[in-house]
Amino acid sequence: MKKLFIKTYGCQMNFYDSDHMSNLLNNHGYESSEDIKEADLVILNTCHIRDKAAEKMYSDLGRIKKIYENDNLIKPIIAVAGCVAQAEGKEITKRSPWVDLVVGPQAYTDLPKLLKKINEDSMKTEINLKFPEIPKFDLLNFDKKKGKVSDFVTIQEGCDKFCSFCVVPFTRGPEYSRSRKSILDEIKIMAQNGVKEIILLGQNVNAWKNISNEGKTYSLGYLIEDIAKIDEILSIRYTTSHPLDMDLELIKAHKNVDKLMPYLHLPINGNEKVHTERLNVIKYFKEKNFKKLWIICKKYKVKVINCDNINSLNNSKLETLQNSLLNKINVFPISMMLAQSIVESGWGGSRFAQKGNALFGQWTWDKKKGISPSGIDRPSFAVKSFKSLQDSVDAYILNLNTHSAYSKLRNYRKLIENPENFEGHKFSRYLDKYAIIGFEYVKKINLMIKKNNLEKFNSLTFKLEN
Repeated sequence: MKKLFIKTYGCQMNFYDSDHMSNLLNNHGYESSEDIKEADLVILNTCHIRDKAAEKMYSDLGRIKKIYENDNLIKPIIAVAGCVAQAEGKEITKRSPWVDLVVGPQAYTDLPKLLKKINEDSMKTEINLKFPEIPKFDLLNFDKKKGKVSDFVTIQEGCDKFCSFCVVPFTRGPEYSRSRKSILDEIKIMAQNGVKEIILLGQNVNAWKNISNEGKTYSLGYLIEDIAKIDEILSIRYTTSHPLDMDLELIKAHKNVDKLMPYLHLPINGNEKVHTERLNVIKYFKEKNFKKLWIICKKYKVKVINCDNINSLNNSKLETLQNSLLNKINVFPISMMLAQSIVESGWGGSRFAQKGNALFGQWTWDKKKGISPSGIDRPSFAVKSFKSLQDSVDAYILNLNTHSAYSKLRNYRKLIENPENFEGHKFSRYLDKYAIIGFEYVKKINLMIKKNNLEKFNSLTFKLEN
């Protein structure tokens, strides 16, 4: 048997693809190995989302070349697969001419055929970046090795959203939903081999759709119900979901399917960013990096004249300043944040959310920066627009952490101290100044939390450690 070495970068979908590459090549005379020096075939299965992904791949290619040169080993076939392969294409073989094969994430089922061509002509380089007409899932063997209790299943790939910051539509192609039958067949095999937990994968996993022979449209919520009927499967998760593709059936599944875990992964960070900034404050005080501290003080409206002024403070006043910053740089209960975003954006369906990524109904008096509300004669304000949903979340958290109207909210948070004990309905008592309806708004938020059992999501709040 020939030896196969695979290095996998990035997301869980890549690990799923690597498993299937291994299974595919096992059936064509290759045995998996963890020792790169004995490999006859080396595959780098790359990810383009991570920072400097391409440069990291080129660095690894250089190191692999040196391994064989320094030890006078016979060079194996070297292949680059995955999203960087799709994005870089021929550039890979120009910069690293010792690479024999470049194959995109949708074309790796052609590996046996491509390897045969290379073995027949060792001077030839093969590049396959096509999006095949026959989906790769129709060509895979889904036999799984025993031993895993929890395992992944890709049900959807690609993206049609074309966000300005993201390359996924170009590297993974348009949204494609795998057939319901294919998914259930694979999961049944996995269940027979001892898998108890299924994690459904997709770039926009909740964009998964299938149409039955009777013309019925199946969405992710229906698929989860089908999976839950497999007795051996005890729990179900899915990642990564997109806010625009959340539908009523999926929400119902969270309510009705006991096997579906109370976990929601959206590519939006809020509390996590606050957590990072909090740790940075502690770090900058230890390092006496007063320039960066001054910038953070300005952001969170903590009055300090300049960075030299911070430098002149004694230890006692520095400690007071640190505590003031940490009191403002803190997280909020996920349940309260979810309830407010639902109320303010109409479950993401409002004109402000659709056109301006406005999830929290924040006002601006600069009408060029927002969307004017309808039904108000010559309004003096607009609902602030954002370039992305992430920007909306960041602005909302900063607003609660800095505006004088929410000082009581922050003081209450200080009393609780531990985010693990945060409860949205108790925090929301201090949102009476968030909307012109005052305490009626508080009642509205609390009702949303209660009716949708949102408190269960508070476990997603990050634990902050000093």
